[in-house]
Amino acid sequence: MNFTIRIVKPTETALLETAWKWHELAPKWFRDSYDAEDETKEDFLQNAGEPLLIGVFQDSAITALLRFSEVAPDVCNIDLFAHRETDGEMLTTACFSVQKYLFDKGVKGLYGWTVKQNRFVVNLYKKLGFRHDGIKRFRGKIKNRPCEWLYFENFLTSNANTVKIT
Repeated sequence: MNFTIRIVKPTETALLETAWKWHELAPKWFRDSYDAEDETKEDFLQNAGEPLLIGVFQDSAITALLRFSEVAPDVCNIDLFAHRETDGEMLTTACFSVQKYLFDKGVKGLYGWTVKQNRFVVNLYKKLGFRHDGIKRFRGKIKNRPCEWLYFENFLTSNANTVKIT
């Protein structure tokens, strides 16, 4: 499991376009759930300079992109973009490292939303120490049924299983 983690600059548009393409190639239920979001590819690329972008690379190719948007002092919202075939164990280890890096830099809390059906992300949040406290919202549709989104948060949790971020 050889990988690197680094900050992605907003000028690295080829990497950003690759990450956006993963959404387009995702299963239909996933694409349907994100239709409720108003973000377009153009919005994603135009606003790339505002949040912190951290890439996970395997064999020098980007395999995941984590977007952290500060929504309050020292509290960030997380968006995960990942290739469908990204190794789950590797991504979990990378996320532990990124989380520790952010907490060491003074971030006090992280939170994210995910569709209830996205078992991988639900389990990833739990492994990272995030908790779901019952907050949910219904937005969009999957197979003509309301799409249930779950809220997960993690405030000042750390883990020793880390990799250096360059």
